[in-house]
Amino acid sequence: MLRINLVLFGLTALFWLAGVFFFPFELNSRGIQHQIFLLTGLAAWFLWAEALVIAARPRWIERVGGEPLDRLMGAHRKLGWGMAAASLLHVAAPVFVAFLPVEQVSGMAERPVMGSLAEAVWIWLHPLGALTGILLTLYLIRVIWRDARRASGKLDWTRWEKSHRAWAWVYLFFILHALRLMKETELAMPLGWLNVAVTLLGAWAAVSIIRRRPGSALRAMGEVVSVQRSEGEFVLVAKSALARSVRPGEFAYLSLPRDREDPHPFTVVAADPGKGTVSFWIKEAGDWTRALAARKPGSELEIEGPWGSFLPVWEAGGPQSWIAGGLGLAPFIAWLEAAAARRRSTGEAPRATLWWFVRHAGREPFLPEAKRLAEAAGIELRVFETGDDHRRADPALVIPPGTGRVEVCGSRAFALAFRRRWKELGGQGAFRSEAC
Repeated sequence: MLRINLVLFGLTALFWLAGVFFFPFELNSRGIQHQIFLLTGLAAWFLWAEALVIAARPRWIERVGGEPLDRLMGAHRKLGWGMAAASLLHVAAPVFVAFLPVEQVSGMAERPVMGSLAEAVWIWLHPLGALTGILLTLYLIRVIWRDARRASGKLDWTRWEKSHRAWAWVYLFFILHALRLMKETELAMPLGWLNVAVTLLGAWAAVSIIRRRPGSALRAMGEVVSVQRSEGEFVLVAKSALARSVRPGEFAYLSLPRDREDPHPFTVVAADPGKGTVSFWIKEAGDWTRALAARKPGSELEIEGPWGSFLPVWEAGGPQSWIAGGLGLAPFIAWLEAAAARRRSTGEAPRATLWWFVRHAGREPFLPEAKRLAEAAGIELRVFETGDDHRRADPALVIPPGTGRVEVCGSRAFALAFRRRWKELGGQGAFRSEAC
């Protein structure tokens, strides 16, 4: 999202300066306060629209954003909190000018001049937009509070998801405030045009979210082929057109027919274009995944993808360390399949070691398959038991000096531990992590 924000806020600054040049504002409390309202309001509004567009998952989002969807979803959270911070500055605008001298404003005529119905509507929309902004802001405080509770683990997914969707609804009601409270001269300038363009894009994204159609351009119906359950985990095999286009390391969203929850993302463990099937390795972590595990062969489900770009890089300056925490092995299983196929066709094996940190090796249903694929790919597989805490892994053992590339898939805390070790070695080679 960095390049989008550089362009978006670069244009905002340029267009604002152009507006100030052609229509200078008075350097008094009233003029300065309006400019603070304008700039902080646009910042909050644009960040809000960006977050909604990411959540809507249009087909082009990875290409335009310059990042894979998993990283963009991480940016989605940051954009949300950035929007909340900009909104706080927006509300606090009067405080910033509290110590400036108050300028007298000439009184209005006894009756406002309204030459037509359109002019009358335009005039009365201003106080209505201001009042709407105040009331919606009070409601958003509740939504932000629930988001904060979810971030701290005090609110379950189902209740939070229902509350979080309110951001899309509130955005639509906020459009009056965002457009009408700009001055007519500002709306007529490029800054106003930019605001209208961003508003329309955000409105499209909000409607898509409300209609539960995020990612609809990449959605298609699939069919369950089999479900193999083992120790709180299961392997789901589905027939899907995705099998012909997915690459090793990419992921897809799954949803059930008439689902009341948003789609859930899972890495594609294996794909068989000949049979037209894709496989997912999933942990039974709640009611939704348990319902998915209970699906019978032949039943339908929606599959959306492919997304992501956690793809293998075969050429590197030195040996690679592939590091998986628990279910973080899923993309590496796909990598091993690709490496095995590459070895069969070229005779070359990547210089890589796959380190897999598991709770109990004897209970991992994918261990035999991982060993078979690693042997076929010519890659060393090392399995370590960590009990219930993957953070017991020793990064110094896994990332020795001279490592050319580090690839990590696991929880955020798990990945950060290895990133610190990589930095201790001077940031040699490349480091990439995936939330799995």
